[in-house]
Amino acid sequence: MAGQDTEDIDLRVLNYALCTCILSTFLLTPFALAHELPERVQTRILVEESPEALRVFVRVPLEAMRDFNFPTRGPGYLDIDEAQPLLRDAAILWVADEFDVFANGKELVVNPDLVVRVSLPTDRSFDSAETATAHMTKKLSHETLLYWRQALLDIQMTYRMDSNTLSANGKEEIVRFAIDSRLGHLGQRTSTALTFTNRFSEEFLYDFSGSPGLLELAPGWHQVVTEFIKQGVIHIWEGIDHILFLFCLILPIRHTGKLIWVITAFTAGHSTTLLSAALGFIPDVIWFPSLIECLIALSIVVMALDNILGKQHQRRWLFGFCFGLIHGFGFSFALAETLQFSGSHLLVALVGFNLGVEIGQLLLLAAALPLLWFAFRLLESSDHNLDRQSLLIMVLSAVVAHTALHWLNMQWQVLSGYF
Repeated sequence: MAGQDTEDIDLRVLNYALCTCILSTFLLTPFALAHELPERVQTRILVEESPEALRVFVRVPLEAMRDFNFPTRGPGYLDIDEAQPLLRDAAILWVADEFDVFANGKELVVNPDLVVRVSLPTDRSFDSAETATAHMTKKLSHETLLYWRQALLDIQMTYRMDSNTLSANGKEEIVRFAIDSRLGHLGQRTSTALTFTNRFSEEFLYDFSGSPGLLELAPGWHQVVTEFIKQGVIHIWEGIDHILFLFCLILPIRHTGKLIWVITAFTAGHSTTLLSAALGFIPDVIWFPSLIECLIALSIVVMALDNILGKQHQRRWLFGFCFGLIHGFGFSFALAETLQFSGSHLLVALVGFNLGVEIGQLLLLAAALPLLWFAFRLLESSDHNLDRQSLLIMVLSAVVAHTALHWLNMQWQVLSGYF
């Protein structure tokens, strides 16, 4: 009997241990995989146009090529000759398959003969396509002592272009290239520096993080204006601070003529500083963006308190214009990140982005104003309609003010850290 009890206890212990192992596997595996993903990855891309082909050079850290056990020797030096087949497989899996090139809207097919090699971390051959071309014809000696985690993987891909791509209706035309680089998965944070050199030896520089989607290289003006209108609309819709300020600005206004005048003043204000900032007329100090964020939050608080106190400002347009100057700097910070994608069409990008902001504002107003005016209209049926309308304005403004004060406190802490 005692022996049977002992066997039962051993069986329970075995089952417990087995369940623990299975549970640990499910719980710990994601962390192990996440640990294998490099925290920061920097990639370099060179794109060079020639009359019949487009050459793309990509440099990535070898440690970003996961799921490959590269042969090593000694304390971890890469066995360059033995690793060559795996280097090609890794280049195809992690880079070539995640990189698409388009010419005039047509996807180009990459030449299957990829050129792959490893380089020292101190190598500077990827400063230009010319030096990269000569660099890819050589390879490191087998005796090179290169720790595999410090190695750089260099890849050359060639995309052929046929006559149908290069011409339309028998006439040669300018080829507009676009790339879709999905290399953001190589690390937890991936940054890329890209240089495009066209057939006229003009260079276009881009810096972006993650996977930016379809990126037009040296785009035409019509592509720029379309893209930046979209960016302007997206920015105003995602910028809750600008939306709340606009809401407080128009909340007490129930006359169409006055509303148009106030919105026009706000537009004139933010357009002025947006243009000046894009042209470089902006303080070049690290704390300036934080200061602007504080002032934007403060502008919301001021307008909300003005609504709560019930001040009937005859010059509300002046508030819109002055605070619009501040909000324009906020718009410029978002524009600065995408302005590099305008190519040589800087002015077109500025006009397009500003137009997108205005379209976004008008769409928001078109959605919000009927609801507000409907609510005010319902309150007019009461004998105390003025008090109830004022109460509605006060309650909505108080909620906005509370939110803005929280933002103001957060931004003030950030700003204080610079001094």
